[in-house]
Amino acid sequence: MRILLIVILLSFMTGCLSSFKVTGYSGGTVIIYCHYSTEDRSHEKYFCKGPKWTYSCDKKITTLRKNTWFHSGRFSLYDITGGNYFKVIIRKLTSQDEGTYWCGVDKPAILTPDSYTEVELDVKEGDCCEKSVTETAFLGGEATIRCNYPEDREDSVRYFCKEDSESDCEYQISGTYYSELGRYSISKRRRERFSTVTIRDLTEDDTGTYWCGVETSRTEQCYITLITQVKLLVRNWRNVRPVKKTGHVGEVVSLWCKYPRENEEKEKIFCKGDSPSTCEDKITSRTQNKMADNGRFSLFDNREKTNFTVHIKELRPEDSGTYWCVSDRRWRPADYTRFILSVASSAPHAVHLQ
Repeated sequence: MRILLIVILLSFMTGCLSSFKVTGYSGGTVIIYCHYSTEDRSHEKYFCKGPKWTYSCDKKITTLRKNTWFHSGRFSLYDITGGNYFKVIIRKLTSQDEGTYWCGVDKPAILTPDSYTEVELDVKEGDCCEKSVTETAFLGGEATIRCNYPEDREDSVRYFCKEDSESDCEYQISGTYYSELGRYSISKRRRERFSTVTIRDLTEDDTGTYWCGVETSRTEQCYITLITQVKLLVRNWRNVRPVKKTGHVGEVVSLWCKYPRENEEKEKIFCKGDSPSTCEDKITSRTQNKMADNGRFSLFDNREKTNFTVHIKELRPEDSGTYWCVSDRRWRPADYTRFILSVASSAPHAVHLQ
């Protein structure tokens, strides 16, 4: 009996494929890729927690189905046909999630050990990084998202993804220093603990929830750590609240435009049109504390006060319409002001009766 027991225990030990450590951050998410051999494709996959792999391991989630998400609380599992791996997602991490987990393949045959991979999960506080941020941008414009990272992940591969309806996070772009893919780009300077993700030519479909994270990929040891949730709202230009101004034919109207300090060196633009992406430039300037003129339009940039003033003289009825003050053509909310100008007939002269 003792010899038989030793043989059984040894057979259990031979089932371990590999082991690796996963680091997550409080409030964030980890995506773990669990590899298995080709002959295990048809067997049940599971993910469980316990100090040592046994049949009493606390199964967090399990599935027999392929290409279908299975959810259990904060845990999700997806087994991919032909991929020789299944994906496990753990959301809203807390310190209580720390511990030893097992990626397992259930072997139904008697005395045949399950195949399993040991995963040691460490959950850190991640005080360096905001847990959630909200960004607003507009159709046709550009969204610029700053992603901060812990000091120990300074040289890691940056990862940016978008949540989909299945609770997965769909890859958009990744890179260490600079990478570009379609409308997305990601950049980072050396010795900086943040990277900048840019999304260009925004559409309404870009509205959604994204994640800033890092990717760790080694042979049969792959996981993604999502650190900061980014909620992006793409708004229509017509919903931008305008500043309304009224002038009279033949007179002068002045429009005051505020801009962020970071744009003080950039070109200042005043254009006319319903959409800023297609509006017609009326006057532009790159000089400060000096009046720029273009026919009836003039612009004065006061960089000390981070604002510029536009004057339109000799007003005409056709000057009525929508105008935009712009300090950066990326079209972020802080970069522009929308005006609606109405030009009325000259004010009637008072008539004095004798």
